[in-house]
Amino acid sequence: MAEWVLKVANARGEIHHHTVEAETGQELRDKYAQQGCLVCSVRRRGGVAALPTLSGRRPRLTAALSLIEPSIMIFMGAFVAFVLVALYLPIFSLAETLR
Repeated sequence: MAEWVLKVANARGEIHHHTVEAETGQELRDKYAQQGCLVCSVRRRGGVAALPTLSGRRPRLTAALSLIEPSIMIFMGAFVAFVLVALYLPIFSLAETLR
């Protein structure tokens, strides 16, 4: 059985988060609807990492992200900012010439 994260609202409008084991998400939706709760969302715990791949192994996303140096991440952020500025500068200069 898989673990599911539920977001439900009760009759008073209070929103609660539950972690429950069940076979399917539809089974949980039916169970909480019978109890008088409004089910806002049902998702499998762990997201994409909880789903097995075709080979039966989980993807190692965290291992890949840990290999990226923080300084590289800062550089990439600055690079993206410079590219966006370079794209918008011709638009602003064109607007100035049209005045």
